[in-house]
Amino acid sequence: MKKFFLIAAVSLLAFSSCNKDDDDTCDITVANIAGTYKLTGLTYKANSSAQEQDFLIFIDACERDDLHILNSNGSFTYQDAGTVCSPDGSYTGGTWTLTGNVIDIDGNYSGTIQSFDCRNLVMVESDVLNTGDRFTATFVKQ
Repeated sequence: MKKFFLIAAVSLLAFSSCNKDDDDTCDITVANIAGTYKLTGLTYKANSSAQEQDFLIFIDACERDDLHILNSNGSFTYQDAGTVCSPDGSYTGGTWTLTGNVIDIDGNYSGTIQSFDCRNLVMVESDVLNTGDRFTATFVKQ
């Protein structure tokens, strides 16, 4: 029984001495953002007073498991991974830039980083379908 309490005490001490960083953010730099991501959430809000809607359900199943690869040299690759669409939607040779907290991909998509914790990247794009609307996309680094 003493052995049990000793092990429990040592375990408690070991876990309580771990220094967890309370900062849930990560510097928004090309080096930190660069990586392979998978889209895990997509919501749409038609205007400021509208209810937010799940928009991921409108994305084809074969596209939901695809990878978005932001390379540190500014190149971008979209990989049709997992369940492959027909035709395969993969492409390479794209580019991406980071200016402050705005990511621009191929000049076609420009999203503002709402939050980034070095694993979860949440980006917002406004005025996409209508003036005043907002898409929020959540990506998880693989």
